[in-house]
Amino acid sequence: MSEDQIDDYLLGRLQGESLRAFQEQLDTDTELAKELGIRKELLQQIDDLGDQQMKARISEVHQLQLKQMKQYKLIQRSLILFFLLLLLAILGWWFLGRAPKNEILYQQHYQAYALNFGSRDQAANPGLLSAGAAYKQGDFANALTLFQNILTQAPNNTKIRLAIGLCQQELQQYDQALQSYTPLIEKDDPLYGDQARWYTALIHLHQGNREECINLLQQLANASSADFHEEAVELLGALE
Repeated sequence: MSEDQIDDYLLGRLQGESLRAFQEQLDTDTELAKELGIRKELLQQIDDLGDQQMKARISEVHQLQLKQMKQYKLIQRSLILFFLLLLLAILGWWFLGRAPKNEILYQQHYQAYALNFGSRDQAANPGLLSAGAAYKQGDFANALTLFQNILTQAPNNTKIRLAIGLCQQELQQYDQALQSYTPLIEKDDPLYGDQARWYTALIHLHQGNREECINLLQQLANASSADFHEEAVELLGALE
C-alpha cells in the first residue's frame, strides 16, 4: 500500500472498491495501521499549527486595526482642531477687517495736540501753570478739572475751551469733546478753529459718522494754509 493511498484515505478521497480494499488490508496489516496512525498524528499537528498561525494572524490583524483606528481618531481630532482654529482666524479677520477700519485710521492719525502756555497765558491766569503741566504729563483727568475751573473765570478763552475738548477726547468722553469743539467751529475761531475741525473729524471717524468726518476734512483740505491741511488730505485719500 503506497503512502499516496494512505493520504487519500485520510483525506476522504478513497471510494468504492478502493476504500473497501484499503479497510480490509488495514484490519490485517499492522504496519499499515501503524503508518496510518503516524500519518493521522502528522496531519493533526499540521492542523494545530495552522490554527495557531491563523489565530496569530487574526490577532496581528486586530492589533493593526486598533492601531489604525487610533491613528484615524488622532488625525480626525487634529483636523477638527485645525478647522476650528481656521474658523476662529477667519472670524477674527472678518471682525478686525470690517468696521474697525475706522478705528485703525483713527489710531493712525490721532495724536495728542501739543498745548503750550506761555508766560503771558500764565500771567492772565496763574492756574494755567498747573493745568498745562498736568496735560503735558498725561494726567488728563486732573487737567480737565483744572481747565474747567479756569473756564468759569475766563469763559471767552478759546484756548481753554480747546484744551477741555482735548482732555475729554483723551478720556474717551467723545460726546462732551464734540460739545467743547462745536463753538470754535461755528465761530470759525481764527486761532483754534482748524484744530477743533480736525479733532472733531477724528471723533466722527471713530464713531462711524463718515459724512460728517469727510465734510470737516474737506474744509481743511480746501484751505492750503489751514492747520492739519496735509493730514486732512491724507486721511481723505485713505477714506476713498
